[in-house]
Amino acid sequence: MAAAAVLAQPSYYPAANERIRIDRLDHEPHFPRVDGVPAGFPSRLHSSLVWDAKEMSERNDWIIHLTDEDTLAIELALRAFQNSGSHVSQISKENFPLPEGLATLLDDVSEQCYSGRGFCVLRGLDPSRFTEEEHGVIYGGISVHVAPERGFQDFEKEQVLCHVKNSAPYLKKETIVSPGFTDGAMAFHTDLGDILSLYVVDTSAYGGRSLIASSWKVYNDLAVEKPEVLHTLAENWTFDTYRDKEKYPPFTRPLLHCADGKVIFQCSRRPFTGFGPLKRDPNLPPITGRQIDALDSIHYYAARNAIALDIQRGDIIYLNNMSILHGRESYEKPANENDTSAHDRHLLKFFLRDPKRAWKIPPALEKLWHSVYGPNRPDGSREEVWVLVKENGSPDRCRFMTPAE
Repeated sequence: MAAAAVLAQPSYYPAANERIRIDRLDHEPHFPRVDGVPAGFPSRLHSSLVWDAKEMSERNDWIIHLTDEDTLAIELALRAFQNSGSHVSQISKENFPLPEGLATLLDDVSEQCYSGRGFCVLRGLDPSRFTEEEHGVIYGGISVHVAPERGFQDFEKEQVLCHVKNSAPYLKKETIVSPGFTDGAMAFHTDLGDILSLYVVDTSAYGGRSLIASSWKVYNDLAVEKPEVLHTLAENWTFDTYRDKEKYPPFTRPLLHCADGKVIFQCSRRPFTGFGPLKRDPNLPPITGRQIDALDSIHYYAARNAIALDIQRGDIIYLNNMSILHGRESYEKPANENDTSAHDRHLLKFFLRDPKRAWKIPPALEKLWHSVYGPNRPDGSREEVWVLVKENGSPDRCRFMTPAE
């Protein structure tokens, strides 16, 4: 029966039959319609953060082109920081100084992320001019002028700079537990924190485009077409951490939040579907049909409103993680391994926050945000680990941190 298919365990990346089910869901009696949005949520969001694929694909003002003078100023700032003798974790506006005009331009990137279209792509850097270690330094120096606070990306709450590369060819299959470190497609999701940033060290030969969609547009569409999904997302879900259950026990939290009239999706399929060798603990409450439908709806409603970013080497992407869902196409190397022009996709990643523009965080997310941006030492201090050079096959600590905090 159709009901059995609906209640099947969902896959990490939605399969074709799930697309068909979403299209005909309104005709299935076991998913009755619900009128209206959840209590405390806006009936509709009105903001420049709401956009669709047609609107955004017809404009390119979200690409900010650096001039030759800008890139020279950035390189001079890099040399000034290197000559200061400071540790990279101490990088700041003061020891990575930029001209007032360029600093203002970068500050406007923050404004666009929080209150404009929700994202920007900074273009014009030439990665071939920098060493592998310098990539992280120059990325950190530019980003501190956009949003000065950096978030932790690992369970240990130490590492702030993450390398996003395909580790599959260098690791045993059973150790690959995150889709971000493969060459496969990634379902639409959010990461952690305010601003997700990616620096493109290198691109893939084929595919691998980043896909982004306004989660506020997704919210508005669901409010009209499938409000029952919003109700499901606003309920508590049981997360599997896939870690030591004593140290990292399962926890409950909604996937949809609201504070000060701003709606925040905080969601990923992986805690509920597993990935690769990770299987959801059978002792946890099973994923319900309504929850499967909600996860699939997020993905497909985002996909129909998404644009693909044709990223170039040296690009830096800044996007509001609270108002944008993102995914990724699969990618590959050319069949001819002797093709010396082939590139190996390699991105650097930050979770950033600008305290002067930061949104009010919903109560259910306050401890999580504090875990990402707060202190990590018993005395209340904060120490950051920056992995500037990552060898192929070395362990990935930045793995979809989903702690209960």
